[in-house]
Amino acid sequence: MFTHTPGLATAIAYEVIFQRPMRELFAGLYQNIEKEVVARAEALARRPEQGKPNWRTTRKRQTLAGIVALGSKNNDES
Repeated sequence: MFTHTPGLATAIAYEVIFQRPMRELFAGLYQNIEKEVVARAEALARRPEQGKPNWRTTRKRQTLAGIVALGSKNNDES
């Protein structure tokens, strides 16, 4: 287990050096962050819309739905 999380520049350097994506190099950290992002997207998607929907809010809702679906897909694979 890491004693500290490397900075972004260091993580990218590891990716270059080891020719592996960060999601593989830092798999546990990646999974934890993914779970947090999906949970936040689920919470935002459940919030009722305020005001009249427009193209921007529709696009935001589509993006949130995609993130939630990606999280569900990744959970099914593990």
